[in-house]
Amino acid sequence: MLTRRGLSKLFKDYVGEGLLDRINKFRIDKSRPLLRQHEQSVGDAAYGIGKYKS
Repeated sequence: MLTRRGLSKLFKDYVGEGLLDRINKFRIDKSRPLLRQHEQSVGDAAYGIGKYKS
């Protein structure tokens, strides 16, 4: 069974950066064009990239 820690280590060894770092970069890259659309709020852009309020 693969643990979170094990997955994170495998990802970092293979890709060269941490899994959460990669996810955050992806979200930032996806949010930029959404935020440039002046009709969308920050909350709408966050929702559009999969970041929900908890």
